[in-house]
Amino acid sequence: YIASLVLIPGMMYFIIRFETNYFEKHTALFNTIHKMGTYEDIVMAKKNLLNLVKFEFKMFLRALSIFTLIIMFLGIQYFLSKGALDNTIISFCLFSLGMCCTVLMYVIKILFLYFDHRKYAVLITTIFLVLNVGISVGENYFKLPFMGLGILGAAFVSTLVGISSLKIFFKNLDYYLFKVS
Repeated sequence: YIASLVLIPGMMYFIIRFETNYFEKHTALFNTIHKMGTYEDIVMAKKNLLNLVKFEFKMFLRALSIFTLIIMFLGIQYFLSKGALDNTIISFCLFSLGMCCTVLMYVIKILFLYFDHRKYAVLITTIFLVLNVGISVGENYFKLPFMGLGILGAAFVSTLVGISSLKIFFKNLDYYLFKVS
């Protein structure tokens, strides 16, 4: 449960900084579109939004990495002071890294949902669910001496799929913004 502490600072950073700044740019883009802004205004608003997402995502990734490393360091020190076995420490590290990737995956999924693009959000969630169950069952089947590979593997792959999907989505953003439903 100590590994889940990674979620708290990661989600706090996302909600307080990333979402707040993102909402302003997102609203500006859609207000420009809905109020029949000029093509140049729409292109500028879209560029501002994409630049903000890239910048905030990098900052979020840095902050989350630092928080994860601090929590892992403190957790390892705690477990060593209590005389924990190596398997416990390995499991803790795997769970911590898995929680880090899970937070990243959720942030990417939320970005897709902001644009009402449920297809990629469902894809990421499905990959996470299937891999988490599959790898966790495999951990038990092969009787590994530690746990955490399920969440780490599933979250890592889901995050990679999410990042590549996000790149494709933003590359084709004009299509998604202006397509006729």
